[in-house]
Amino acid sequence: MSGGGKETPRQKMIGMMYLVLTAMLALNVSAEVLNAFGLFEKGLSQTVKIFREKNDVTEAGFRAADTENHERVGKWLEKSLAVRAKSEEIIAFMESLKVEMVLVGDGPEAPAVQDGHVHGDHIINVSSTEPSSRCMVALQRGVELKQKLEEHRQYLISMADPEATSLIATIESLLATNDVESTHDAGKVLPWEVGTFSDLPLIAVVPLITQMQVNILTCEADMMSYFMKQTDVGTIKIDNFDPIIQPVTDYVVRGGKFEAKVFLAASDKTLEPEVVVNGQKLRTVEGKAKYETMANHVGEQTLKGVITLNGKPYPFTYHYMVAEPSVVVSPSKMNVLYRGVENPIDVSAAGIPDSKIQITITNGTLKKEGSQYVAVPGPGKICDIGALAEINGVKSDMGSRQFRVKNVPTPTPSIDGIEGKTASRSQLEASQGIRTVMPPDFEFDLKFTVKSFVVFASIDGYVREEIATSAMFTDKQRQIMKKIQPGQRLSITDIKAIGPGGKEFDLSDISVKVR
Repeated sequence: MSGGGKETPRQKMIGMMYLVLTAMLALNVSAEVLNAFGLFEKGLSQTVKIFREKNDVTEAGFRAADTENHERVGKWLEKSLAVRAKSEEIIAFMESLKVEMVLVGDGPEAPAVQDGHVHGDHIINVSSTEPSSRCMVALQRGVELKQKLEEHRQYLISMADPEATSLIATIESLLATNDVESTHDAGKVLPWEVGTFSDLPLIAVVPLITQMQVNILTCEADMMSYFMKQTDVGTIKIDNFDPIIQPVTDYVVRGGKFEAKVFLAASDKTLEPEVVVNGQKLRTVEGKAKYETMANHVGEQTLKGVITLNGKPYPFTYHYMVAEPSVVVSPSKMNVLYRGVENPIDVSAAGIPDSKIQITITNGTLKKEGSQYVAVPGPGKICDIGALAEINGVKSDMGSRQFRVKNVPTPTPSIDGIEGKTASRSQLEASQGIRTVMPPDFEFDLKFTVKSFVVFASIDGYVREEIATSAMFTDKQRQIMKKIQPGQRLSITDIKAIGPGGKEFDLSDISVKVR
């Protein structure tokens, strides 16, 4: 709550960032330098992804332990899942704040907003202070965020034992919302939302909120680690709303019909929002509305509307294309099909119903799942996917597209919670086991299960070696970690993982020097 002007380390960082950016603007620093802050946001977004993957590994360990002993582990697994749900709720709210501010700064067609997320390196009006002052202060989004942070902080603390002082101190520090001492008027104390966001350039406020998302995930990781070391059931309450437009197709031929569902995603189906699209008020059923219009003109079409719930508006803009008939074959991931993996493929012929289209493939097999197709390539290096369409009772060749076929790349193993080639002994002891990471340019979210690995190190002049038959460290392996001395190396070899289709992969070795 109020801290009488005492700043946390994060708030000091915010002040430093504000002063640096203000100085840059005063000196007319080039846009390229300011845009470098967009790269900072990009790095923070990658940190968010890494934390989520780490917490996924921890949850997997929980579930495995629950399978073995539900009576002892079950309630802690439920607590862990409850914390993750709460975290995702507030992270989604923060993401909506970033989107809202970028739309204010760059307009409704801001290139930095893609699929409901902000890409900091695409922000145009980097130096504008209007979005933060308007959204976070004038419209009191900062007050909402402060309340959510305080509620989340108290929620996490309530789930920890009062004796867990270190954990509680970390949560209080990372989720602090203390009042801030003014950098302009000595001795003047400002409310957190004013001191933190007022007059902050758009290029600074976006990474600032992303850092807050990182803090939320850090607390989530700490809580899950705390639960893992313990052995009461949390509650999950979803209270997040996002405008969604779900088209039957976003590619329509002239003379055809465009149809889409416009709705506000929510956990409570009894809530009925007001939906307006292009000035037309739509009837809603269980929170969803259907919009229809004739596609009479070729080219890009735009839908603008607003969804209002409990007096709060959620504006949106959507674009779709009206074109002459043509075949469209587009990979859901990239122009590559991976051998041994079910590759989702979107295939459509504009203006022709799916029931009238026959999809063909060379060097592989196809099956339909809902509105998509799944392609499984064969041993060759190339696959051709095409379409035959029945038009007025006659089958016509709508063309094809060629795909390259590759093997699934081998993932890289790492010790959970440790980055780099050095680690302290306490870091080793805190780690749960081995996780796998796919190459950063690999688009599929594949899960590899570590089957076994060997830990060995030289202890008191003797080589100690222990085998694990899962991704988790065994008690004997942890004994090795406790005895290893600074300067020595801990090696992990013979790492085997099970990948897609049950194929076994031999992963690279890991060597960590203890500091």
